[in-house]
Amino acid sequence: MYFYFLQRLETEFIFPRILRTTLKLVVGLASGGPTDLIARIIAKPLSDQILQSIIVENKVGAGGSIAAEFVARSEPDGYTLLWAIERLLAIA
Repeated sequence: MYFYFLQRLETEFIFPRILRTTLKLVVGLASGGPTDLIARIIAKPLSDQILQSIIVENKVGAGGSIAAEFVARSEPDGYTLLWAIERLLAIA
């Protein structure tokens, strides 16, 4: 009985919460450009694969540095990702 209770507790409360968490993919360049387009093309199959919704959010300015700063200052929960260009990664 105790094992059944723990199993139900896990499936009802823990697992659905993980699945409902939305990933945020932050792109440092303007929407509609090639970088944004590739990020959105990859986000859809990735979302289907990991069974979580992914929101692509654009933080434009300073060649992607604003987006990098936004991700660096976000909550360290692993649900905010940065889609960066080589130039920005070389500076970091």
